[in-house]
Order: sequence, then C-alpha cells, then structure tokens
Amino acid sequence: MKDLFLQYRKSIFVGGLFFIVCLGVLFFVKNDYFLYDGIIAKIISVEDIYDSTEENTLGFQEQYYNQEMKAKIMNGKNKGNEIILSNLYASSLVYDNVYKVGDEVFVLEFGSAYTIDGVKRDTYLVFVLLVLLCSVVFVGHWKGLFSFFSLLCNTFLVYVYILLYLRGISIFPLTLGLMICFSSISLLFVSGFNKKTVSAILSALIGSIAMVVIALLVIHFTNYQGVSFEYLDFLTIPIHDLFLAELFIGGLGAIMDISITVSSSFQELIDKNNEISNKALKQSGIEIGKDIMGTMVNVLFFTYVCGAIPSLILYLRNGITLTNALGMNLSLELTRFLVGSIGIVITIPISIVVSIFVLRRHEA
Repeated sequence: MKDLFLQYRKSIFVGGLFFIVCLGVLFFVKNDYFLYDGIIAKIISVEDIYDSTEENTLGFQEQYYNQEMKAKIMNGKNKGNEIILSNLYASSLVYDNVYKVGDEVFVLEFGSAYTIDGVKRDTYLVFVLLVLLCSVVFVGHWKGLFSFFSLLCNTFLVYVYILLYLRGISIFPLTLGLMICFSSISLLFVSGFNKKTVSAILSALIGSIAMVVIALLVIHFTNYQGVSFEYLDFLTIPIHDLFLAELFIGGLGAIMDISITVSSSFQELIDKNNEISNKALKQSGIEIGKDIMGTMVNVLFFTYVCGAIPSLILYLRNGITLTNALGMNLSLELTRFLVGSIGIVITIPISIVVSIFVLRRHEA
C-alpha cells in the first residue's frame, strides 16, 4: 500500500490540490453577492396558497397558486433586512416559476415593496462547468484540461465574433476567420503542433468549404424553396448570409471529429509500420470512415432536432397541424442537418488524401 502511494503520490497531490481549488471557486461564486449591482435576496420561508381554478384555451382545468415568501437581502445598502415577496403561478408552469427555501433571486425595489426579477443561477452554472472540467481532466488528464481551455477560448471567440459583426464587419469573412480559429485552437490544444494536427486542420477547413460550396449550388438551383425563415425574419440583417454562417459553424464540430480521427489513425498506422503502402492507408481510411460516418450523422441529427422538440409540442398542443409545425420548426434544422451530413461524408475522402499527403511528406 505504501509503495502504491509513493508511486502515485504526485497524481494524488495534484488531484487533491485541483479538488480544493474547485471547492474554493464554488464557495466564492456561492458568496459573490458583492459583484452584483442588482439586489439579491435569499428565500427563507415559503407558503403556497391556493387561489383559483380556471379553464385554459385547450379545455383543461388549471390551478393557480400564490406563494407568500420571506427573503433576506444579501447585498447592497439594505443587506440583512427581511422582505416580503409574492409569486402567482399556474399548475402548468408554462410561463411561471415555483420558488423554494434557499433559492436566491434578483429583486426590484418599488418604494417599500419588492418584486422578483429572476433567479441567481451562477452557482449552478459554475458547478456544472466544474463537473465537466473534473470529468475531462479525470479521463484525459492534461489533454482533457487543454480541451476545456480550448472550449473557453472558442466561447470567447464567439463573443468577439458577435462584437465585430455589430461593428459593421461582413459576416462571411468573419465566419471564415472564426472557422480557422476554431479548428486551429481546438486541435492544437488537444494534439499539439505536429503533422497529424496540421493534417486535421487542413482536412476540416477543406471539408467545411466543400460542404458550403455544395450547399450554395443546391440553394442556387432551388432558390431556398422548402426552407422557412420565420424566426430569422425578425432580425434586421440579411438572413441568407446568417444562414450560410450557421451552415459553416454548425457542421464544423463533426467535421473536425472526422478529420482528427482519420489523421490520428493514419499517424498510428505509420508509426507502427513505416513501410505501409498508401494503398493500404487508403483502404484503412475507408473502413474507418464507414465505422464513424453513421454515428456522426446520427449525432448531428439528434443535436439539431432536439432543440425544436419543445416548440413542436407547444404548437401541436395549440391545434397547429403537424405539417405546419414541422415547417415552422424543423425546416431550418433539417437543412442544417442535411448540409452537415454532406460535410461529414465528403470530409472522409478529403481527410484520407490530405493525411497521406501531409504525414508522408518529407519521408525518406
């Protein structure tokens, strides 16, 4: 047991330190009331009072309740004072929230009265992020940590991307630059700077461009027939440019996955047998592509479609026909899915050719 401890003492020390830091971050966020300008109150008691029963538009009986709550102000000049809050909610909870003891809420002050303006959720958000961080570090060690950092960098890039667009820069060149940054940061953080990473980046970019070129050709000949832009019409920007940017970014994740899988597999095959022929590599790449193509297409389908399920159910429950509901909710999602699937399929042969060219370059 002692020998085992000595063997892994560095890992145990680093893991313990990492766990303590995570607890410290969580404790700080739990008590960061001083960072907010708005008033935050913590609910200390709740009483639910039945109000009435009414029939909704679908003919169902819906009960209404009123919550009478006491809360303690956690920041500002009135810190420590107790206040009274009320909350009317319906049993369906379509638009309403139900609060419980311990919940922290933002409140607005109107003289001596207060009203709830939202829930303080930063503690839950940070907790989930820390669970994700611990998971990727536990499984991937340093590579997992770098993967998490790449996610943070890409999130920051999206923020910069939006700011630059709001300053008047055209969305299409911005999207191309964002794709290059996404691919480079994600793959370099995970795999480091080497031939297989360069191969994966090139494959991802060429595959993405080929995907959008095919999409543009189809759009040109069909003139967007069958695609519904109901929600995008509310934006005061050219919706076609935004739609193409969505196609670029939406399929990039799956395309990067395909690219690094093929590139890493080829690198491993070459490392194991430097005499392996290009023909054998191509055949191996085709087999690898067959195995991952179906799963990645399904991942893309579930990713796009799942977001439309709540709206779809809401439309159906309000008497809108299935055809109209699908047209309003799924036409854009299905278009993105189909274009992304095309990108996945064409990236496989592109990755095979690019990987062989890059990994075999400068070989003796």
